[in-house]
Amino acid sequence: MAKSRHAASRSSLLVSWPVIVALAVLWGFSLFNGGGMLSATVMLFLLLSVLSRLWSFLSTLRLRGRLSGSSAHVFAGRELRVRISVANDKLLPLSWLDLYIPLPHDRSITCPETRRTDQWEAVSLARSDRCAQEVGYARLGRMLWYEKSDFSITLKAQHRGLAHTDDWALVTGDGFGLSQNRLPVEGGGRIVVYPRLVDVETAPFLEDMLSADSGRGGLMDDLSVIRSTRSYMTGDNLKHINWRLVARGQGLTVNTYEDIVPRCIHFIFDGESFSGPQAHADEMEEALSVLASLIVSLNDKGMRSFVSLPLSRSAPPVCISPEDGIDEELSALSMYAVLPEKLNEAGTAVVGQKSVYDMDRIASSMARVRQFCILCYDASSVDLRLGDLVGEDRLTVVASIESRCQADCRHIPISRIHKGVGHE
Repeated sequence: MAKSRHAASRSSLLVSWPVIVALAVLWGFSLFNGGGMLSATVMLFLLLSVLSRLWSFLSTLRLRGRLSGSSAHVFAGRELRVRISVANDKLLPLSWLDLYIPLPHDRSITCPETRRTDQWEAVSLARSDRCAQEVGYARLGRMLWYEKSDFSITLKAQHRGLAHTDDWALVTGDGFGLSQNRLPVEGGGRIVVYPRLVDVETAPFLEDMLSADSGRGGLMDDLSVIRSTRSYMTGDNLKHINWRLVARGQGLTVNTYEDIVPRCIHFIFDGESFSGPQAHADEMEEALSVLASLIVSLNDKGMRSFVSLPLSRSAPPVCISPEDGIDEELSALSMYAVLPEKLNEAGTAVVGQKSVYDMDRIASSMARVRQFCILCYDASSVDLRLGDLVGEDRLTVVASIESRCQADCRHIPISRIHKGVGHE
């Protein structure tokens, strides 16, 4: 069971051990030197300090808090409700109870109530890679003896990123408000904030429907593959009647066919094209939002996706297949960060870097992929080896600015994909 800790930065100096020890020494000195009034006054403060500290400690005994889920995900711009169950399994009631919520350093998640951090608290938060300027909290109220309650906390997802909940804590203390103790919450995990969903145009990626694989949730029937037959029902297509079986006197039956869906599309994100020497952070966030929205929209239409991300600040190059799941793809987009800035040999200026991909994994997807789509800032920066590898006729480049790739491939401005962008 987790142990509580005294929250010194949020408690009064009166309940700190140095002050308690000093009061005890002063009380003993005044008692033996005949200072009746002084002795009584010091004893009063000493009892208040010890009682407050003891009350705060006892309040966290046999107190448990558990989050309902170890992990969660939410799209940026939306709200997320987190549930926590609290049990006070003792005779001592809680005069007040708060939930302490450290925020991620990039503030990808915020909560309705926040406060500025104390000096010592800020140092601890900074060391654990949390926001050092402010911290979130929620007032849970009072709890009676042997009471169990469920609370719901509403969080706001500001932008893509990753937030941890393993350092959330229950905070309670004495009724005088002098001493506080923190008790870690059980069941902590992480909250993944996916890129913001935007309205996207998927038609350019659904135009080529000739090459197809059989599968569920398809967009058309494959008339070359009969799956089974069944009795005719009102409204069935007359062209699907199996006249051979009718001629054999087996009744009016219709054929059912395998569904076909378009081949997978492989998205390749050229992250370093948005980096130095002049960073384009806003354009990169737009491109990631467009990419996430395309993955979701195409998946709803039955087209599954591969996603390749280059070498990043904290991860090697990755190639995520449809079998890994759409959650894995969106999570990778949430945590992508460009490489640290690189200086020239003289150390005087930032130089651009090329995106480094897992070319072997990209090549291995070719048998299942009809289209390859590169999202970048400037099409002229696209690695020509990608065009040579996948074939220029299968390559589409979506760029944030008006530009042309040296490869002979299809070019689409991102304003055409992101509806409403660049148009009145």
